Amino acid sequence: MRARVLAIALAAIAGLAIFGSTGAFAQGVPLFAVLNGGNECNGASPPLCRQGDLNAYGSATIIFPTSTQICWGIVVHGATGVNAAHIHTGVTGVNGPIRIFLSPPSAPGGGSPGAAAGCRAVAAADSAAIKANPSGFYVNVHTTAGGGFPNGAVRGQLF
Repeated sequence: MRARVLAIALAAIAGLAIFGSTGAFAQGVPLFAVLNGGNECNGASPPLCRQGDLNAYGSATIIFPTSTQICWGIVVHGATGVNAAHIHTGVTGVNGPIRIFLSPPSAPGGGSPGAAAGCRAVAAADSAAIKANPSGFYVNVHTTAGGGFPNGAVRGQLF
């Protein structure tokens, strides 16, 4: 457990280092998500959660350098067959549609986490909506069917 807390803290620090330039902070405070399999839900009503990879965990850092650009850093440990990452609309326990596609973390291996970082264009309306209500959105990382969690291995609400 101590290793998980340390890994998540290091990932958050790495995210700040990646996006910590004066220009980035001028656009607002970075958003974060703590990713774990216990946050993944099945979409039923009422939702049944803890549907992701309970051995995987990580973090995501999101920043909007402009009103039409998003940048991210994602670190995931313990997941295999990672093949997708997204920001979805949805509050805790509620699955929602994909809002923004992100690059998936590289394959973790040898005890090291997988990581991804990038930037892309985004609709100004999406940027504004996420900044106005971060907890109404979540980041999740999917694995292939061989990885066991094609509907989502880890998930975390933005804050």
